Amino acid sequence: MMKKYYISFIVLCFRFSVIAQSGIATYKKEWTSFGSEEGMKELKKTNPQRYREYSKMKLARNRLAKRLKYELKFDKNEAEFKLPELMSVDDDSYMALATGPRDGIYYTNLKTGNTFFFTDSFYNSTYLIEYPPYKWEITKEQKIINGYSCFKAKGTLKTWDRSLEVWFTPQLNIPFGPRGVTGLPGLVVQVEYGTELFTLVDIDLEEKLGDIKKPKAAHEVTIAEWKKINEARNEKVKSLMKNDKSQY
Repeated sequence: MMKKYYISFIVLCFRFSVIAQSGIATYKKEWTSFGSEEGMKELKKTNPQRYREYSKMKLARNRLAKRLKYELKFDKNEAEFKLPELMSVDDDSYMALATGPRDGIYYTNLKTGNTFFFTDSFYNSTYLIEYPPYKWEITKEQKIINGYSCFKAKGTLKTWDRSLEVWFTPQLNIPFGPRGVTGLPGLVVQVEYGTELFTLVDIDLEEKLGDIKKPKAAHEVTIAEWKKINEARNEKVKSLMKNDKSQY
């Protein structure tokens, strides 16, 4: 009985939701941690100089992250999530820490049901990685985030050991979110990837946008193939480090 009531409530929310054909949603990013607390405490005791260096990096990363505003550009069938080009800053050497290792272009097409991640920083080449859809479980948990009534959902991704907990709002009938999150009955307002927290800060609904296109890359691979490429790269790095140590 409760389950039927819950589903009916979701449907009722849709009756009063904003049905958007196109627009741009803006997200901020925050870092929730910088290494484990226990590890940092131990480092402070054993290597104070390295601890000070890490603390400086943490402060710079968090400060620069406040300048980052990610854009989710969408129409009724497609979406593109990326960080627009940044203006030069004095701390460019630390900007890579603020943006993180998984920045690129995330392209989603509802007709095909898949998401693609474009990256151009891997072995000086470009890759387009195909992600399968998330499988979602919508919970009864609710909270207000930036004025939106949100529901919590748990998602799992096949062929990849990854799960997500997101907050979405049925008030905005837009089935997209940061980094290719799609398939929920409403816009994703907040999602945490490991230590990176994305939160919706603004949305501009427009009638027409420029074309959203799937990026082109030198290599197009599945997520399973991408895992093998990463594993081979990691083994190569370990081998090089091992050889370097053997020379001393």
